[in-house]
Amino acid sequence: DYLLDPGKSFVTPTVAWTWSDSGRREVTRRFHDWTRARVLRDPQRLRPIVANNWEATFFSFDQERITALIERAAALDVDLFLLDDGWFGTNHPRDDDTTSLGDWDADPAKLPDGLAPLAQAAVAAGIRFGIWVEPEMVNRASDLFADHPEWVLRDRREPREHRNQLVLDTLQPAVREFAAGVVDRALAHDPGISYVKWDANRPITDPGSGALGPDRQSNLWVDHVHATWDLMAEVAGRHPEVELMLCASGGGRTDHGTLRWFHEFWTSDNTDPVTRVRMQWACSHVFPAAAMAAHVTRWGGRPMEFACAVALSGRFGLDLDLDSLTQEELAVCRRSVALARRTQDLVQQGELVRLVSPVEGADTSRAALTHLSADRRRAIVFGY
Repeated sequence: DYLLDPGKSFVTPTVAWTWSDSGRREVTRRFHDWTRARVLRDPQRLRPIVANNWEATFFSFDQERITALIERAAALDVDLFLLDDGWFGTNHPRDDDTTSLGDWDADPAKLPDGLAPLAQAAVAAGIRFGIWVEPEMVNRASDLFADHPEWVLRDRREPREHRNQLVLDTLQPAVREFAAGVVDRALAHDPGISYVKWDANRPITDPGSGALGPDRQSNLWVDHVHATWDLMAEVAGRHPEVELMLCASGGGRTDHGTLRWFHEFWTSDNTDPVTRVRMQWACSHVFPAAAMAAHVTRWGGRPMEFACAVALSGRFGLDLDLDSLTQEELAVCRRSVALARRTQDLVQQGELVRLVSPVEGADTSRAALTHLSADRRRAIVFGY
């Protein structure tokens, strides 16, 4: 139920609808054109080739380790190094996912001088620097929760942890300002920080807000979305030149409504390239490849060439321990980065044509697709 006050209007969510009598190629083209024209931020801006440290270090790193990975990434000619989770927490160091969300100061044990030396190391190496945040969430083991337990979403029960987290109540203006300030503070470490990965690793399981009256608690499902969109719009407005990645571990925020303030989304934490062939095939029906972050990882134990080939059909990136790669693997990654740079305009802005389906027909062990330039003079074909 949604309780609507007299004289107020209610706008239902927008529905994007199209049809074609010439197959899914035309449907896909229309969705992609509409997404670029009406939804996606900076649709003509080529998305960067990203190297992420998460699967190299997880929570265990220090300034020296990250600096070495930055130098490795720069040697591969990527565009940007992204420092993922684990860089923050003072009284509650972020050494695992049970603590520290809400306390957004750099961990002095890992980064005694904050993020600035890392951003400066990246710029000195000729690449950009990005940072991970999760501004809508809080751990119980944090100074923020100790100071503001009333800031979390809760119904009549005591709020329950999910993935060791609670959700902050963005219906409260003070919470929205705090969350926007999380991004402000992260970027304030150094002007060389030009990319933010905004994560949201938890669904709402305690749908209640102190900002709503007792008779309006069911309004939360709608009002919380709009309040969160207001927060995202505020951050995008404050930092128009900063690229934003929309992230939720299971791809839970791959929606056009939220994507209006972001340049791309993290398609899924499942990065096994065999699974990703089918996942990206499906996702690309309504989202252009520029929006679908696709990173090379060790998931599934697949050959490096195959993992790179699958990631190249999305917004290409690397999430590997670059220090542990063999010379042969480094050569594969270097060639893949070069190929991504040569073809990223085709993949991100060209027309997608599906050739061989990995999900339909008698043989689902193969797939093929192509991206065509607008003038039809160039194309890249992926065959798996």
